[in-house]
Amino acid sequence: MITRFALLVHTLVACDPDNNLEVAFPEIVVEPATIDVDEVVLGTFEEFHALVRNDGRGKLVIDSAAFQVGASADFELVSFPTELGSGEEGALVIRYTPDVEGEDWATLDITNNQPENEVFPVTVTGFGVKPCIDIDPELLWFG
Repeated sequence: MITRFALLVHTLVACDPDNNLEVAFPEIVVEPATIDVDEVVLGTFEEFHALVRNDGRGKLVIDSAAFQVGASADFELVSFPTELGSGEEGALVIRYTPDVEGEDWATLDITNNQPENEVFPVTVTGFGVKPCIDIDPELLWFG
């Protein structure tokens, strides 16, 4: 007696306009591509929300997001989406808390399942400024 086994290989596919089958891959997009937190007063913080979107046809899986070695410690990754279906979007939230005056920068690496772009870099910049008081009028007369 001969027994035959069928092997079923399940691959996610999609049809293009010409009705050809192709493998469905995710495509990560981050807007804005460069995150500029702008000026933040020393001792305070600002949170910046960037949009992460999947423009591909397959499910986007974000395994991790971390700042590269040498990045300013004044940036903190608050949250990021971990899975996005085709056409879905989520928020990438970064907090900037400068402790010295001047420019800060970092590169955030987003590790994902997009073929040929498994590590998606995002540049982040910010500028720490000293607090100042603006008095109007500059001269007060007390008698």
